[in-house]
Amino acid sequence: MCFIRAVINAITGGRYLLQIFSYIYLPQLKTMFFKSILLLLFCVAILNCGFCQQYTVPQNVQLHGKEDYIKYESDIIATANWLEVTPVGNDDAKRKQANTFLMQWVTGSSTVNVNVNADFIGKLCDKNPDLLMMFMAGYTRNALQNNYDTSSFNGNLAGVKGVIMLYKLGGKIQKNRFVLSAIHAMDQGKLENWVKANMDKTQ
Repeated sequence: MCFIRAVINAITGGRYLLQIFSYIYLPQLKTMFFKSILLLLFCVAILNCGFCQQYTVPQNVQLHGKEDYIKYESDIIATANWLEVTPVGNDDAKRKQANTFLMQWVTGSSTVNVNVNADFIGKLCDKNPDLLMMFMAGYTRNALQNNYDTSSFNGNLAGVKGVIMLYKLGGKIQKNRFVLSAIHAMDQGKLENWVKANMDKTQ
């Protein structure tokens, strides 16, 4: 399924090229040119789905001291990336394992503190527990990729962006008007203002 989605994404991403093709009589195209286009789309599909195939949930995780948590930081980032590109309902068993690993790390980490407002996160993830895990993953990934950033705003912004990415994939996600308003704000280039305003409302 990952490969199929990647192919669709590759073709959708090249929609303007396909529109041009629709006005051209394909048999008149030179064979080598047509084959090159197909090869290009195939390569893009392979690159897009490569991460989906490579990610593996760490097994037999032992978290005792600070060094243990540091050792798994790259795995946490990889986990956040995988959760963000995998629609809810696809590979549920793996998602459950990934969520368990994420929570095990986050709840014991001394370097990353996920600071969220219950009302805000409640509206954002209402009836969609997988969105909550995506928010946590996005928040944590931001901290790890930015020298243990402690900004609550930056963390919440990153978490919301992760939620939006996962929500837009569809799958087994229930409609959430609060997330839709965030998507609308992002489309207008005003997501930062949206996050700040809604954080202030719920504090």
